[in-house]
Amino acid sequence: MEMHNVLQKQPDCEPKLSDGRKFSAVHGIQERPEPTPLFACFLKDALWKKQPIRVCVLSGPSRMRKKVMKYANKWRKAGLKFKFVKKGDKADIRITIDASEGSSSWSYIGSQARTIENSKPTMNLAIDEGMSEVYIRQTILHEMGHAIGLVHEHSSPASSIKFKPCQVYGYYKKSLNWSKETVDENVLKKYNSAECSTSSVHDSESIMHYEVPASCTEDGYSTPQNTDLSSLDRKTVAKAYPKDEHDRNKAKIASTSKCVLDRK
Repeated sequence: MEMHNVLQKQPDCEPKLSDGRKFSAVHGIQERPEPTPLFACFLKDALWKKQPIRVCVLSGPSRMRKKVMKYANKWRKAGLKFKFVKKGDKADIRITIDASEGSSSWSYIGSQARTIENSKPTMNLAIDEGMSEVYIRQTILHEMGHAIGLVHEHSSPASSIKFKPCQVYGYYKKSLNWSKETVDENVLKKYNSAECSTSSVHDSESIMHYEVPASCTEDGYSTPQNTDLSSLDRKTVAKAYPKDEHDRNKAKIASTSKCVLDRK
């Protein structure tokens, strides 16, 4: 079974909210009125306001670039509009493909990528041709999910997973050599409803959900390693990015913190 190394990387600089307050690294924002619920967990203010979303793959072999386009378009079929542009053109999402030693897959969350200098990537995919097609698909879909504003589904306010912290720390230390801080940020932390737009539905089949071993939960709850978009993933995107102008106005989401979610 292939494992996924997920890290959080802080931005080079922290932007400020319109009232001068700094964004927290991940969670420390002021409470806002709860928005209209969606099926999955979007970070507030992370939806792209205009489409098509311009995407550029900055580096990587031609075959891998084509795979990025192929699997990113699965999100497009769910309701999004992407426009792939050539290097040098203005792009909202800028992707590098680097699976060298020490690299990891990561993405800024949604439209927060707009705060990053145009010369810098907003996503990296640590994939290469030696990896299985399932792993490549899973990684691209997951990171593109972050790029359109989704956070990890197991961190959703709707999630009721009862993790056993000691077992979780041990599991990730043994399998991925993760630090306690990394596990806290990527597995055990939970968003509240003021930070996310979510419904009461926890989608255990979401591409944004980590595998959960039964040994890491108090009641033996477990989820498999998801490798494709779930039905609710598609419904979530269709609701968050509606084609109709009236519905788009209804789907607007308020303020957020800034974070980058990484996986390998």
